This record gives sequence, structure tokens and C-alpha cells, in this order.
Amino acid sequence: MKNTQKNLLLFSIITLVGFLMTVCDNSTQPHMHEWGNWTVTTSPTCTTTGIEMRICTNDASHTENRIVPINPNAHIWGAWVQTRLPTVTTDGEDERSCLRVDCHVTETRAIPALGDHIHNWINDWVITSIPTCTTDGVETRICTISGCGITQTRPVTALNHNWVDNWDVTTASTCTATGVETRTCTRSGCGVTQTRSTETLGHIGTWTVVTVPTCISTGLENRTCTRSGCGVFETRSILINLNAHNWGSWVLTATHLNLTSNQTTRTCSHNGSHTDTGSITLGEYLATQPGTQSNPVVETQSPQLCALELIGIKRV
Repeated sequence: MKNTQKNLLLFSIITLVGFLMTVCDNSTQPHMHEWGNWTVTTSPTCTTTGIEMRICTNDASHTENRIVPINPNAHIWGAWVQTRLPTVTTDGEDERSCLRVDCHVTETRAIPALGDHIHNWINDWVITSIPTCTTDGVETRICTISGCGITQTRPVTALNHNWVDNWDVTTASTCTATGVETRTCTRSGCGVTQTRSTETLGHIGTWTVVTVPTCISTGLENRTCTRSGCGVFETRSILINLNAHNWGSWVLTATHLNLTSNQTTRTCSHNGSHTDTGSITLGEYLATQPGTQSNPVVETQSPQLCALELIGIKRV
């Protein structure tokens, strides 16, 4: 084992001395090379080898080249691209790739988690859901801190319907049936309609009395509706008229002799219990009566019978 090592060492020394003592074949005067430092003429990359050269100091026309191995770190990196956003609790990630065609090497770096932070909101809210007449919309804003992306929302109040002022008659009222009026929301995209009932019109026309009411019975009147398309005939009662008596003649009743004032009575022919009283002088009464013994009037039981008989009033 030791002899083998000695032989290898001796061989190396002899080879080196022989190399150093090499004579330049092209020189006019033979000489030993004295090489300068190696200089890289073609840099190695992440995919290709490079070249370096050294020059003989005794004759600059004498050069020697050798290959420089591939440099796995000699990448041309592109820009960092964020591939995962950081959150409050987890890291994000950036990635970049070598721009050399045959490389395909990428590397990543972590973006620290945001942790607790104060959001930096964009001042302007953006409508992300448009409100309608009946439903609220949504406004959104975004935190501008890099890697946050948290959004905040707030409702936008529903617009309510925009009704036309005038109602349109869709079903006309009649004398006995209600009608329908309709209006439509004019807001774009809505088209909702609203309806309401209209009151019945009732019959019209002049009432004609057919039977006059009295103090003991109702009357009757009728009419035909004059509204276009109706023509309904209807009747109704007229309330009893307590003052609609049919009075008979006045009858003088005297309880005593009084030439200036005496009581008179009349009776309704509809109902004998309905009577009316008044006062009249004997002279006024006699002026309206035949006033003879053959036409006696109602009696009196006054003591002055003789005096009454003298003027033509007999006791009955």
C-alpha cells in the first residue's frame, strides 16, 4: 500500500516537471512556458459550462483554455410574484423563476403573516349589489394594506317604489259593484303594480211618490236608475208622517157660557184617537154655522142651558 502511494507521488512530480519544461514549438527560441493567471472568457451559467484562458508570459501568442463547470447558482431571476396572500395568522408566499429557457428553476420566499393591524380602508365605497325597490343593496370597500385584502360591507337602503301620481281605471265601478284602479312603479326593472278598490256609484234618478204617507201608515215611492247601462227599478217606503192627518170639521164644546172664548175640537178620519183642540168665540163659530134650532151642535151641560138655547145651540 505504501509503495503504491510512493509511486503515484513520484509519477505526479515527474509529469509536472516535464510539463513545466515543455519547449514552445513555435518559438524562434525555445523556452519553458510561464503561465499567467486563469481569466474567465465565457462565464458559466446555470445550464451551460464556461471557459477560462491563461497566457504564457514569455510569448503572448501561446494560450491555454479550459472548461469552467456549470454554476448552479448563476440564474437570471425574474420578478417576485405573490402566489399566496398572507392572512392575520398565516404567511403568504412570493415566487420567482429563472429566465433561462432550459432552467425551469423556481424559488419561493415567505411573506410574514399580517397579525393584528389597523385596516387602511379605501375612502370610496363601491356598490357591489344594486338596491331595488324592495331589497337593500350592498356597498363594499377594501383594505389597501398589501396582502390584507379584507373587505368591509354595508347595506344600501331599498329605494321603494316610484309610483305614477295618477291611478288608471282598469275596472269601472257600477251602481252596485266596486271597481279597480291600478298604478305601476316606473323604476327601471321593477314593473310592480298596485291596485285599489273604488266605491260603488249607487243608483241615480228622481223618486216619484206613489202612495202618500199618513199619520198611521207609511207611503211608497219608486224610481228607475238613469245611469247608462243600469235601468234598475227600485221602490222604498216613506216613513209615517205623524202630522199627515185628515181632519174633520171643528165641533164646538162649551162647558160654560162665554161669549168671548169657547173650546172647539176636530177628529182625524184616519184614527179617531187623533184629535185637535182650539178656541173660538161664539160669534165666530156662529158666523160659520147655520145657527138654527134645526142644526144643533155638540152639547154642553152648563147651568146656562136656557141662554144657549136662545141663540140656537141645543143640548144633545
